[in-house]
Amino acid sequence: MPLLYPSFECLSLSRDTLDFVHRLSVALNPDMWKDAWEEARKIEAETGVAMTVESFKPSHFGWSIFKMPVGLKTVSLKNKVKFYAAGVFNIDENWTTLKFWEGARVRYLFDWYVQPVALTETHSQSMWPQRRFTGTFTFEVVREGDGAYADGWLIAYVVLPETMRESKITR
Repeated sequence: MPLLYPSFECLSLSRDTLDFVHRLSVALNPDMWKDAWEEARKIEAETGVAMTVESFKPSHFGWSIFKMPVGLKTVSLKNKVKFYAAGVFNIDENWTTLKFWEGARVRYLFDWYVQPVALTETHSQSMWPQRRFTGTFTFEVVREGDGAYADGWLIAYVVLPETMRESKITR
């Protein structure tokens, strides 16, 4: 059953939207989803802190919309939080590239060249290389033309303590 949306404008922060993002992220890369759960179990065994895995959502970065901000964004993850970047879904024909750096632009890692795709669970982009981030990382949304946001979303998995579910994971 494909779920088609003309724009992310119609995607509010409803439970249906979060369920859609979750189904898409698990379908995009089931092996990375399994790796994230293995990491959660490992951290739980080592620390005794109950861990879980969630699909990346706006609340994790303190945002309120399912759109990617254009420009540089440096993210410092809280303790015991891991971020698995898997891919994108995008309907913005002007969003061209998603760049990644280790730290606060300390070491360049790679570019993902983004192309618009039909917004369905079966027509998203799994990107390579895929990366697990454990501390600070920077990403840059490169978009041609005007606009503060790209009409698309980063598909990622977040390993976090259960007490931080659906909350901000950055310092």
